[in-house]
Order: sequence, then structure tokens, then C-alpha cells
Amino acid sequence: MDIGGKLKNLRKHNNLSQRQLADLLSVKEYSVGDYERGRSEPSIETLRKLSIIFKISLDELLEVDTKEQKQELYNKIYK
Repeated sequence: MDIGGKLKNLRKHNNLSQRQLADLLSVKEYSVGDYERGRSEPSIETLRKLSIIFKISLDELLEVDTKEQKQELYNKIYK
């Protein structure tokens, strides 16, 4: 599942509206919708906040399982 689908599932599972989540993240409501639809990607800071809000690790949020996936993600972030 992509980050948008994961985010939408987590938001709904926690009974949050897009507006409520946007307020918790200090972003505009349309940004949450854009993340969920894959139109944009959350920043590293937003991902960190999401992991805190939903009480999951960044690995769980991003569904990073293997060493190769972790290295690929690391390379994307720090290139």
C-alpha cells in the first residue's frame, strides 16, 4: 500500500476527519487530501508528526521492511 492509502486508513481507523488531522499536523486541510490521493508527499517533519499521532514507527508508516528498502528510502531522503 502506498503512503496515501496507509494515511487514509490510519486516519479513518482513528476517527479523524481530514480537517482534524490537518490541524494536528499544522497543514491545510487540502494537503491531507493531496497526501491521501498521492498528489503530493508529506515532508519528513510531517511524517515524523504522523508517526507520533498514530503511535507507529516511521518504518511502519512507510512500510519499510527490508534492508534494501531502507537503503533506498535513505538515499531518497539524503541525496
